[in-house]
Amino acid sequence: MQESGFSTLTRRALHVIRKSYAQPLTVGSVAEMLQVSESTLARSLKTDTGLSFTGLLKRERINTAAHLLKSTPEPVQVIAARVGIPDQNYFVKVFRSVYQVTPGDYRRSGG
Repeated sequence: MQESGFSTLTRRALHVIRKSYAQPLTVGSVAEMLQVSESTLARSLKTDTGLSFTGLLKRERINTAAHLLKSTPEPVQVIAARVGIPDQNYFVKVFRSVYQVTPGDYRRSGG
């Protein structure tokens, strides 16, 4: 994602998401860290990226999981927990919604 045209607030929020994606983040918790209102943060993210806070967090988690599936032998359940989605069934559902294959199929295909 090209960030050069993004507001300072959006760039700061993306940094927090990338650094803390495995934690239970909410738009409220990130807004508090950045000392802005939830609505200000949500509006900035949507304007700059076209995605909601939840969409950005999901993308970061799933892209990191895809990288781990390709680069480690860790079980899917362990990877799911590492990226902040401890429910393996939900992880598979979210992963499939992004990559159109299950995490296991993604790993077997080599990504």
